Amino acid sequence: MIDPAAISQAKQALGRKLADCREAADLNQHQLAPLIQYTRSTIANAETGHSTTSRAFWQRCDEALSADGDLLRSYDELKTLARTQQAEHARALEAKRVAKFHQRHEQHHLPTGERDMTNVEPGGADAEPAEGLPASTSYATTTSVPPDAPLPRGPVDSRHQLVAVPTFGSSPEHPPALVEVPKVDGWLSNMAPPCSRLPDAVRTAALTAHPADSDGALSLAWLRRTAALAHGCYQRAEYDRTAELVPTLMAATSASVFRDDDQRHIYTAMATAHLAVSKLALKFGDAQLAWVAADRAHARAAEADAPALIAVALFSIGCALLAMPGRERDAADVVERGLASTTRSGSRTAAALSGAGALTLLAAVVAARHNDRPSVRSYLRAAGVLADRLGSDRNDLWTGFGPTNVLIHHIGITARYDPERSIVLGEQLDTSRLHPALVSRRSQVHLDLATAFTQRPGGDASAVLHLLQAEQLSPQLFRVHPPAQALIVHLLRHERRAATPGLRALAARARVAT
Repeated sequence: MIDPAAISQAKQALGRKLADCREAADLNQHQLAPLIQYTRSTIANAETGHSTTSRAFWQRCDEALSADGDLLRSYDELKTLARTQQAEHARALEAKRVAKFHQRHEQHHLPTGERDMTNVEPGGADAEPAEGLPASTSYATTTSVPPDAPLPRGPVDSRHQLVAVPTFGSSPEHPPALVEVPKVDGWLSNMAPPCSRLPDAVRTAALTAHPADSDGALSLAWLRRTAALAHGCYQRAEYDRTAELVPTLMAATSASVFRDDDQRHIYTAMATAHLAVSKLALKFGDAQLAWVAADRAHARAAEADAPALIAVALFSIGCALLAMPGRERDAADVVERGLASTTRSGSRTAAALSGAGALTLLAAVVAARHNDRPSVRSYLRAAGVLADRLGSDRNDLWTGFGPTNVLIHHIGITARYDPERSIVLGEQLDTSRLHPALVSRRSQVHLDLATAFTQRPGGDASAVLHLLQAEQLSPQLFRVHPPAQALIVHLLRHERRAATPGLRALAARARVAT
């Protein structure tokens, strides 16, 4: 395995080579700066090995100093070495995660008499949500555990399972966590529906390493097509079909050999595959698995050196953290990091604008959670500017970003603190402008408007109509999505059958106890 110190030494060697070439040309740093159109401080940082800057910088230095390609070759060799080291590090982390998962899995399946329950805090599905987090959006609780603490050997009770996976977003305040995830029964209350769970095969596939086939012959084109198919099925609200694709897709991302040689393209395809899994897990209410999958997507995107894809992966990490109790601050930190990264890159491609736009909209959602309305308005305006630069409603990197998506987020955010405004905005919305694949996004609008109408006196009938429209667009939605089920529960609790004649039938189709 490549020692990180070797990377640092290679940076310093590259910097010394630049200084030698500059001095051989009889130039100081101030004189070289205007020739390559970079600042003197950038040159100084490069020569000391503190920063390698961009390939364009080294190409300009090579040309200005007549280095005959030597500086550029050395830079490329350094980047190859760094990518190899990052890949080795990522594989080592992955192996540790898989080992921890298997250890936990074995402990959970010990005979009851052998389980050590002394380190498990009592909990239950009826526990109060974290302050500032709506009960309808949180379906798991986490308990931070010091690294040297003994691990519990059994679930909290018959209604829960425990998972512990360290990932991006962990901090001294939030070390790797024991995750307490509700099982099918005992969700919220006797009237509430069971919490949706991913099929066991999907969860196992997402958390377990898969060896490559013996011949090691996998096509990059196949991985791309299958990842794109998974995203497409998800966006069309075909959640069962998406789940069916996950085991095969995850087996491919664990393969070590492809017929194609371009590692960057392979890592990009792997990142998009993990993003699809993250979205599906979050739709099913499994925020922890969504976090793990998004973290893997981020690692692969970083290995591919794909800034726009990194931004989208950070967006998915932020979404997963926001769905966990007490992690709003961590979600905000991830979003801020992502926005800072997109600002530094300065890219204006459609993919870059879409990644930045998705992060900006998530920043608005986080601000709304903290009731910071000035920041909400600021982020929504910033997202509108990015959407205007994009020029139309698109679906780059499966973000669905564009002007209509900004309005959809505005509706969703205001539905919780200004429902009348949300309803007015809903009347202005034309979802036909969205990309045709975004069925799930269209159904989400109806869920948000239903939420707004439940807060209006006498608005239950309109709320049920919006739920029925959401079901018509996405028949599988209410079977898999806990917040959608929670809306039915809310309406059932103060039901007036004459005003909401379709509610009971909808609850039955959604498998919500009545």
